[in-house]
Amino acid sequence: MVHAWHGGRLPRYGDQPNSPPGEPLSRHPRSPLGHGLRRLLLAALAGSALWGCAASAPPPPPVENLESETAYWRQDEAFPQALAVAQSGIPSPTPELDALAVVAAATTPELKLDAILAPAGEAAPAVRLRPGDQIGVQVYAHEEFSGTRRIGTDGTVPLFKVGALRLEGLTEVQAGNLVAKALLSQIKQAQVQLWIIEPAGQQAHLIGRVRKPGATDLPLNRRLSLVTFLALGGGLVEDADGSQLTLIRRDHEGKQRCYHFTHDELLAAHLSGREAWIEPEDELVIPRLPDAFVYGAVESLGAHPLRPKTTVAALLLRAGGLKESANAREIQILQGEKITPAELSKPLAKGQVVFVPQRQRVYMVGRGLRENGPIDIPSTGLTVVQAVAEAGWFTKRANVGSVEILRYRGGRQQRFAVPFEEILAGEVDESDYVLQPGDLVRVSEDLF
Repeated sequence: MVHAWHGGRLPRYGDQPNSPPGEPLSRHPRSPLGHGLRRLLLAALAGSALWGCAASAPPPPPVENLESETAYWRQDEAFPQALAVAQSGIPSPTPELDALAVVAAATTPELKLDAILAPAGEAAPAVRLRPGDQIGVQVYAHEEFSGTRRIGTDGTVPLFKVGALRLEGLTEVQAGNLVAKALLSQIKQAQVQLWIIEPAGQQAHLIGRVRKPGATDLPLNRRLSLVTFLALGGGLVEDADGSQLTLIRRDHEGKQRCYHFTHDELLAAHLSGREAWIEPEDELVIPRLPDAFVYGAVESLGAHPLRPKTTVAALLLRAGGLKESANAREIQILQGEKITPAELSKPLAKGQVVFVPQRQRVYMVGRGLRENGPIDIPSTGLTVVQAVAEAGWFTKRANVGSVEILRYRGGRQQRFAVPFEEILAGEVDESDYVLQPGDLVRVSEDLF
């Protein structure tokens, strides 16, 4: 509450809201005897602890640099924690995934989504033999060379008197031609048919920030698109970095290739009728978003996913918004040793810490004040006179000579007497009595 000034002057103690402008009410009438007793009592108690501190007590230390002294947010209990996070960070909850994403991003960086896209209606590529496949071999007119075999873990198949042949990575036609060529050492002319009787279980793997990471069984009778593959994994979670997806694929020669694209690029291709098809043993890596941090007077402290172009204001909303006690004018950005005022519309960078300080307050107590309770300290500072005005001024029985500041620092209490009447009379500079966060201003009543 801001007190209204009367007739261009500060109100005097004893003024009431309905007083005519500039005309303070007289104090309660007292008998001459009562007035004399009051003077004797005041004289006897002038230096007593009943009145707080002696009138000769020095004023609070003067404020030499108002700008630095009013950076009250540095005294906030949450500030050291926020500064420590800005300087040293917090270990990632997914260090292995982060390392894999970095390596994948650096592997064949020139390969993009276009390299594996194909029209959705295009015929499926021929199936290639894999370890674990059970195959059938039919050599016409030579049943002794016919039968079933299973491809071993090394990719080879023992074929009767011919010996082991490496068939991994070949199509059925290619494998049949290779068997026919090998049989020429046994027969003059070989007509060979080779086919897969029972394919080995085929899987692809989702690694990282999806709802259901891990191996996914691939259907044996149809192709699976990358979009459908992600959907089977439950889709991306909230902290997934959809801007850095990587598909790790090994060709039939065992050479590893990494294809890099964004989730948006994949969806755009799908909607345009082009698909990236999953192959057995493919690995799709979905990394985690970097973190931005919020500490102080917000509803949800700590790390929050930092999406591209996220602003300070957006991050604060993501953190549940400001608490009622937040000092919205003093929000800071902390990064390493650097501390700067926050610009709410500016995008955040990886690892930055947003610190929202509490509003700093002083506390007004005593029956000599119209209102008791906390008062926020503005960024321009607060003097004792301004604080009393915010508290509604004095009551008519206030003892203006009893105004004092109680300050607690390092477990010790300090008291400063405030010559309020001299301040109002212009005999003492009001700016000598600037309040600090946590100060208590006490004003008692006259005893008589």
